[in-house]
Amino acid sequence: MMEKLMSAQNRQSIRTAEAESTVYLGPKAFELLQQNEIRKDDVLSVAIIAGIMAAKKTSELIPLC
Repeated sequence: MMEKLMSAQNRQSIRTAEAESTVYLGPKAFELLQQNEIRKDDVLSVAIIAGIMAAKKTSELIPLC
């Protein structure tokens, strides 16, 4: 008996994802961050963008994702 493969090409599906992170900082770095006195760019925005870029690579890094 021969099984037929069904095409999933026209199926609609809802895909969702959740992410969570933890950042560990020393007391001095935390204080500088709270007071927005870090000399480099906005580190929180850079971290958020890095997370978005990493999430977009998920399908390349995890098979069948």
